[in-house]
Amino acid sequence: MYPQVLSLDAPAVAVCWQWLFAKTFHVSIGPAALLVTAACVWMIYAADHLLDVRGGAIYSVRHRFLARHSRSFLGAAVAVFIAATLASARLPLSIWRGAVELTAIVGVYLALVHCGGEKVRRYWPKEFAIGAVFAAGSTIATWSSGARHVWPEIALFAASCTLNCCAVDYWEWQTNHVLLRYPHGLTRWVGRRFATCAVAIIAVGGLLLAFAPSEVIGAVIASMLLLLFVARKRGRISPEVAHLLADAALLTPLLFLLR
Repeated sequence: MYPQVLSLDAPAVAVCWQWLFAKTFHVSIGPAALLVTAACVWMIYAADHLLDVRGGAIYSVRHRFLARHSRSFLGAAVAVFIAATLASARLPLSIWRGAVELTAIVGVYLALVHCGGEKVRRYWPKEFAIGAVFAAGSTIATWSSGARHVWPEIALFAASCTLNCCAVDYWEWQTNHVLLRYPHGLTRWVGRRFATCAVAIIAVGGLLLAFAPSEVIGAVIASMLLLLFVARKRGRISPEVAHLLADAALLTPLLFLLR
């Protein structure tokens, strides 16, 4: 469970997709961009979880771990921030421009979730925002470079990220009946129809493959198949393990990057 409680699973997924998108669309990407990607995603997720804990939402293994080690996480965040700042000096100007836009969006997201109150959160599903922002951040090196014909793949990847977030949140709530984090109505709707949504993403991916073969689309389809497998087995495993495996299902770019 350490990849999850240390918030390392999301950065690993983001780096894999950043690398695969750049490789697929012939965009030059260096170690600095991958390091900054991992660092930024880790800081965002760690901050989100720390704010959850501060607000009293301690309902999972990762939140209980953070509650016990919050000072260590804050110290690590400072070190990661310094490393990301130094590495970002080597990033192209195009990535900087996209990063400024994403930073503003992430700031609004954190403010709405943790300061907006129930009346604000009631009108928008957190999981959809996470899926869209995560997909944008995990492909920033590609779309900020002006690569052509990349948006269908980004949209498909964003849909898979959103489905992953909705499924994890719904499964966690369904198993533990966590009333402190009652999922948004749209999240519950997707969670109840998870298999249908996954098959729809696979079908759209298959159509895109027929017109323009792409390793990115192949990785999305592989991730959806793995998520369907996790969904079938989740009744035999704990919610935390199901969450970890659902995130691991998004590591399919490794099938194309390491061959």
